Amino acid sequence: MDFLKDVFGDKTLTFAEFTQAVNEKKMKLVDLSAGGYISKEKFDAKMDELKAVQDALKQKDEALKQWDGVDLAKMKAENEAETAKLNARIADLQKQNAIDTALLGENIQDLKAVKAYIDFDIVKVGEKGDLTGLKEQVEKLKTEKTFLFKSENGETTPENQPKKLTTGVSHDNQPHVGALSLKDAVADKLGFNR
Repeated sequence: MDFLKDVFGDKTLTFAEFTQAVNEKKMKLVDLSAGGYISKEKFDAKMDELKAVQDALKQKDEALKQWDGVDLAKMKAENEAETAKLNARIADLQKQNAIDTALLGENIQDLKAVKAYIDFDIVKVGEKGDLTGLKEQVEKLKTEKTFLFKSENGETTPENQPKKLTTGVSHDNQPHVGALSLKDAVADKLGFNR
């Protein structure tokens, strides 16, 4: 209230003198009981807050403008289609991995060679990663295509090796051990040497 001492000084003022003194000092007086006064600091803080909100809205509007004319439903459908394609690819890779792992446990000679005889459409992968339809195919291959598998002790033997056919010409100057001549290969194929 010390600021009023400058207006009154040491004397008593009438209302007219008081109004004149306030105007000379360029003071503004407010009835605070009506709630009509906000301090300059609070006002400035609210103005800064308002400006920040307006700037944020302007940035959001600018960001939204880049989506003008974009078909969001189409984008969503494309995204879902791509996701489905990738999920199918993941499922296929998991299936291939499970098949490869199972085949490697079957004492095979060559994974790629064995996989050439597998019908992958028959093979199904369960929720727990268990395979159905593979074991039957492998067992059939073990009897029909014995050359694809190693012997019980894991070694390659002449019985499970494909037959070699020689033309009679040595390309590496090494004798062809276990190779059949053309005559013997034809006789073997026709069942004469059994």
